[in-house]
Amino acid sequence: MKFTAIFLIALLALTSVKADTNTDAANCIASIPKPCGVAAQDSACAKAYLSFGICVAYNCASKSQNLGDYASCLNSSCKSDNDKVQNYIDEQVSCVYGALLSLTALILATFAFLF
Repeated sequence: MKFTAIFLIALLALTSVKADTNTDAANCIASIPKPCGVAAQDSACAKAYLSFGICVAYNCASKSQNLGDYASCLNSSCKSDNDKVQNYIDEQVSCVYGALLSLTALILATFAFLF
């Protein structure tokens, strides 16, 4: 009975942390400055950024089931020849993988504590 109670509490905590992980990744991505600046004076950068947005909308957002799928899609489908936009993409992927890494570490720590 005691083990079941501890297991249910741990499961509830992990579910809550998973939701926080999604929020953390979204907040991290939102904090990344746009690659072309506020007033896009570099037309090549603006065009590459628009292409990236279209790629995300059509290839990644609709097909991704979780953060890992989204990051994989960004890495494989939404590359850019523009250095500024590619750095922006890489920072987004770093945000997602950072959030997933913290979730994984927490899950491992929880299981190590329980068993």
